[in-house]
This record gives sequence, C-alpha cells and structure tokens, in this order.
Amino acid sequence: MAKEAYYFSHDANSRNDPKILSMMLDYGIEGYGMFWIIVENLREQDGYKLKQDKSTWRAFAMQMHKTVEEVKIFINDCVLEYELFVIDDVYFYSESLLRRMYKKDKIIQKRKDAANTRWSKDKNTNVMQVHSKSNANVMQLDAKETKLNETKLNEIKKNKECTVGFNEIRKHFPGTKTLSDAKKKLPKLIKEYSVEELIRTCERYKKFVIEKRKTEHPNLNFVIESTFWNGRYMDFLDENTEKVKPKVELKIVREGF
Repeated sequence: MAKEAYYFSHDANSRNDPKILSMMLDYGIEGYGMFWIIVENLREQDGYKLKQDKSTWRAFAMQMHKTVEEVKIFINDCVLEYELFVIDDVYFYSESLLRRMYKKDKIIQKRKDAANTRWSKDKNTNVMQVHSKSNANVMQLDAKETKLNETKLNEIKKNKECTVGFNEIRKHFPGTKTLSDAKKKLPKLIKEYSVEELIRTCERYKKFVIEKRKTEHPNLNFVIESTFWNGRYMDFLDENTEKVKPKVELKIVREGF
C-alpha cells in the first residue's frame, strides 16, 4: 500500500449510470456512499482487489457503520443484482477500476522511464545514438505493455465467457457461495438436463427456501446451501419432484459468499 497518492479517476456523472441508479433505488443515497467506500478501499490495494475474508467484512462494517451481515448482503447485491463488482473464488474487484488504474499506471511508468532516460544520458554520448537507443527502448516498452494489456483483456474476456453458459441459470439461484461449484458443474449439467430444466430446478429450490424461511428462519434475507451443485439440485429436477417431495434439511451459510 505504499502508493504515492491514492488517486483514481471516475466519471463526474457516475451517479447517473444505470447500474448505480438501480442500486440507489434499493439502497438510496446511503448505498451510493457505501459503493464509493468499497471502490476507495479497492484503490488502496496492490492489484486493486480485496480478499473475501472476515477482516475485509469487519473493516467495511466499521467504515459504513453497518453490521457484517448487512455489508455481505450489500456486496452480494452489487455483484449479482447490479453487476457493479466481480467476484471469484478468492477476491472481488471492479472491472471499471482495473481499466482506469491500468491506464494511469501505464502513463506514470512512461514518465518515470522518460525521466530516467534523460538523467542517465552521458555527456560524451552521440546525440543520435541516444535517440536511437531511446526510441528502441520506447518501442520495446510499448510492445511489452501491449502484450500485458492484451493478456489482461483476454483474462477479463475469459472470465466473462466462463459465465455465459450458465448466466441465465445463475439469475434464478441466489447463492454466491456455490459460484465455483457452478462453474465446474453447470456446463455438463446443461448438456444433460437443458437450461430450461435447470432454471425450473432453481425456482423449485427457491420456493422451498422461502417456505422454510417463513417458519424457521424469518430474520434471514436469504438461505443457501453450499453443496447445491454437488448433488442437492437432484432433489428438485423434473423427474424427482414429480415422484416425491424433498425432505432434506437446509444448511445455512452465514459467512463469506
């Protein structure tokens, strides 16, 4: 966190972004402030990403004057409902912030390289040789930066492509704890059961959760099972729900996503 200054650019009219407006419709101006607290914290990290762990949630809870559970629910909504952040097995981050900071870091590095080149010139070195070497260094730097840029863009594209096959299904299932399992299981399950049947499976499960919540867990906003895509889903498939109503007890996940 030894940055020269925790500066980052953002659009002056970001409050009018459709995704942010959608979030503010549910959370009000308080949600707008919570969103920027998260972005500012991401800016302060090396790599501009934050780990999904207890310390992160507690730090946000203190800064936002919220409970840890309220912070988790807000971030969960920002990922799934408003698509303001991206989450993986270890970190969560903002793709918009990554793009902006990569551009800023690139400019800073070029300026540093240019300054070092100027101060390291030998007085007896031929001016043409210096320019030739400088141009070669700039071209080499640009080539490396271009390759790095392509690598990062490909990584972002790959992450997006990984969600295309099951994006529609995930909209019908509120759990983020099962995201890594879904990435592994759903491509095969889609071939076996079809997207439509898996959506019906998720809807049946959500209905089952709602009924359980009414009687057993009225204070929770959502209840999920960490093992849903590891076999729990089978109880809610077309062929199984037509035979017998599932009686397996719910496992409540309270920490993490």
